[in-house]
Amino acid sequence: MLLSVLSHVIDRPATTMTEIAENFLPSLANIITYDLIEILEEMHCVTRYVVMKQPVSLFSKRSLIYEIRPAHELDLENEVRVEATPESAVKLALLMHGSFSSHTNYKCPCH
Repeated sequence: MLLSVLSHVIDRPATTMTEIAENFLPSLANIITYDLIEILEEMHCVTRYVVMKQPVSLFSKRSLIYEIRPAHELDLENEVRVEATPESAVKLALLMHGSFSSHTNYKCPCH
């Protein structure tokens, strides 16, 4: 399931958590999909963030200013966007083969 969620995030960058959950809705409940995204975030395979628009008034500049901040647990799922990190596929492949550990020092096999 982790691989399916990660491949969906890689195919559709900056998608919301709600859109990801709707894609897997017939087979997975929303809460399970959210848990899988949190597991991927703990593995540093994805990042969650929120894009906030600055308030616009009659006298503000024409360009829209967006503020990007890390997502918190209290943010709404339809506002939280998910993107894959560049090394996400490698980390997940190492996990699938059982050789991934955050405390492992990788050494050259010939030494």
